[in-house]
Amino acid sequence: MTTSKGSFRTLGTCGVAALMLGAGAWWNQGTWNPFHWPSAWHNPRWVRWYYPPTPPPVPAPIACTQDAMQCPDGSYVGRMPPSCAFKACPAGRESGIVSGTVSIGPLCPVEPCPAGRPNPYLGRTMIFSPQSSSLPPAYAPLASDGTFRTALRAGTYAATLSPCTELGCRAALPRTVIVPEHGEARLTVDIDTGIR
Repeated sequence: MTTSKGSFRTLGTCGVAALMLGAGAWWNQGTWNPFHWPSAWHNPRWVRWYYPPTPPPVPAPIACTQDAMQCPDGSYVGRMPPSCAFKACPAGRESGIVSGTVSIGPLCPVEPCPAGRPNPYLGRTMIFSPQSSSLPPAYAPLASDGTFRTALRAGTYAATLSPCTELGCRAALPRTVIVPEHGEARLTVDIDTGIR
């Protein structure tokens, strides 16, 4: 039986083609399809080698405003990214309310005083310093009628008034006030100016 050179050449060409197809299928991890051109080049390994995937973008840092919120215990908390909501207040005893009135007088030798006299309460603040912790003091500004009201962590405080330069300030202050949990403490401060 005689075999022509053309037959050997044809068999050799088919063998090389079969090897190339097999190598391509292995190289593409089973994605090779010679009858579907897009599938044959779907995510080929050589593309991943020459063109590595782009890393995901790094999110830009979130800057929150620097304001603070005062907690019932007198401490302060700031905002936290990514939502920029205030942090939770530290756990501890529940808060209560302290309210009251400051009376300053007499304001002139003969009352009622002449019109135009400055209000003696505006610009003054009650200061509550906790006696059993290192927490900062809490502040309650006086209203125009001398009243005040604020939330405090339950506990014992020393109450003072600032500024207070009248003659009776040292006799009337400081005062001790106990703020109950979920309750309200009332405080009345009478300051004698010494005007007669």
